[in-house]
Amino acid sequence: MKQRNIGIVLLLSFVTLGIYTVVWTYKTRKEMVTYLQNEKAIRPFWWILAPYILLIGVAILALIASAAHAGQSDDGSNLFVVLVGFAAVIGTIVIPFWWFISYFRALDAVTGEKEFGLNYSMWVVSLFFGIPVWTLLVQNSLNKKILRMHEAQTTARSTDSSSPTPPAPPVSPITPANPTGL
Repeated sequence: MKQRNIGIVLLLSFVTLGIYTVVWTYKTRKEMVTYLQNEKAIRPFWWILAPYILLIGVAILALIASAAHAGQSDDGSNLFVVLVGFAAVIGTIVIPFWWFISYFRALDAVTGEKEFGLNYSMWVVSLFFGIPVWTLLVQNSLNKKILRMHEAQTTARSTDSSSPTPPAPPVSPITPANPTGL
């Protein structure tokens, strides 16, 4: 896991108009999955992007269908575009809510904190206000975990180096020229 400055995380989120938040979420997901050594701890990241890609595809399909049927009435293709578009819109709403449940549960498993409710609530609030406060909470929890890991390693090293080493066996200052005695 990587320690990040939470102020920089927030600043980059605003400067990049949310793109950094997506990249940061991808990176922290990957770090937590690696730490937990369980690829299934958090659903794959593409699950979040899939409905948006489908929505873009539907928009392109609708443009192609309207250009191909200019002046004609073809309710069959329009109905298909509307139904797939509706499914994509529902997916963009439901899938992130479902995906972030596993993300925040994995965060609790990584950090040992029980902040699922707070983090999930702040994510939902962030959706409405556009301020990614949840990223600050998550990164702060990860930073504290990294700090605890470094402290544990430092403590382990200091106890290993402070343990007394057994004394070396005494060396005789006089060594006989002929050890066999002849």
